Amino acid sequence: MNTEVDTMDELEFRRAVYADPQSDDPRIKEAAQRDPKKMSFLQELKQLDADLKQASKVEVPEDLASKLIWQGTLSDFEAHKRKSRMHLALAASVAFVVGISFTVWQQQRHTIDFSHEALAHMYHSEIPPGASASTVSLSDINAKLATFGGTLLSDLGTVKAANYCHLDNVRSLHLILDTAQGLVSVFVLPQMDNGSFEPAFADSQFSGEKLPISKANVLVVGEKGKDISTVKQQVQQRMVFSA
Repeated sequence: MNTEVDTMDELEFRRAVYADPQSDDPRIKEAAQRDPKKMSFLQELKQLDADLKQASKVEVPEDLASKLIWQGTLSDFEAHKRKSRMHLALAASVAFVVGISFTVWQQQRHTIDFSHEALAHMYHSEIPPGASASTVSLSDINAKLATFGGTLLSDLGTVKAANYCHLDNVRSLHLILDTAQGLVSVFVLPQMDNGSFEPAFADSQFSGEKLPISKANVLVVGEKGKDISTVKQQVQQRMVFSA
């Protein structure tokens, strides 16, 4: 879940550092100073950038040519130049492969576990002041659900809140339902390539499940030990997505 204020978010930070590890952008420095993980990532990219520059430098002594000519071995000098170019090309190729592998590794490492992001969000989510005495209408829910290509065919019961939120950096829709089993949350997220979802997940206070709904990612989370099967069934039957 994104908790940074007035600084670069994770995705923007990584893009900026990939583009120029040696950048003097004060926002990059501020983000790195606030987050040890970002600082480590920045230092790794700076080191890789330095290694690439070093690999491209193959120094030849300035007086090598004259010495070889003086010794009558100009052909050896030409062979040395060809070998230097070959070494340079090999070093550049190795550096390129290392750079690509490092980038892929970083992208794989940054795969987001949205199941745990949803659990973390539960500790900071509240029903807006004044909403406890009212319910969110079906039309208002569908207006926000439409941004995810979804439609709610009929009411889910008493919906106390329907607001956008962010799980990590991904814009999501958070519905809070008032049920006989207490408050139950429904999170709607778009389909994505860099996210993972556990079929069932829990911590010491909350538990939830990912519903088998196509064209979107829908999570239902309630208090641990409470029966949320009714809400899961209603959401699965009444919430549909077209894109």
